[in-house]
Amino acid sequence: KSYDQHTRITQDIVQTMGGQEIKILSEIEAKNRLEVENREGDGTAILLVSAGELSVRSAVMGRDTTMKYADLKDKVRVKISETGKLLSSEKVDSSEVSAIISQLNMGDQRYLPGKQVRAGEKWEDQSVVNRKPSTGSPFEVEITSDTEYSLSGAEQVNGKELLKVTWSGEIHMKGKGTQMGMEMNMEGAGKNEG
Repeated sequence: KSYDQHTRITQDIVQTMGGQEIKILSEIEAKNRLEVENREGDGTAILLVSAGELSVRSAVMGRDTTMKYADLKDKVRVKISETGKLLSSEKVDSSEVSAIISQLNMGDQRYLPGKQVRAGEKWEDQSVVNRKPSTGSPFEVEITSDTEYSLSGAEQVNGKELLKVTWSGEIHMKGKGTQMGMEMNMEGAGKNEG
């Protein structure tokens, strides 16, 4: 089977550098295709995730820019547990916008509790992602996410009854790298919800 996935990420960022505050608004919208390649006896699944369309908007220091991309060749093969936990990820193909696409964490699914829950019940998950320096960012970064999920209940969408899961949490990041000959360190925290 294959599934279409529509992802929208909005980031409100405030950076402080040299005592000056810089506000950045970033919006990434993507349409991806998930194809189930294999399902193993323990419930894990191998998915091939292909990027389709991508729109990137950034507003910083008075400039508002939107870029749109189509027919991308980016593909990632992922292995996920039956509860949606990402077990492994392997880049199969990439394009000139792979640095932007890497922010989407293609194949990353919401983590399910692994047991039956009722509306209003909650569960938690912590994930740690290590990113290596790339074309888009010279930093080696560790991102830790502590997320609380909640089953909000059922919702009608396009004539189908779907379950709605909401989440919120905190993100902590730290990293180091070299930019324009200078060694730099970075750290920050933020909130995540959806």
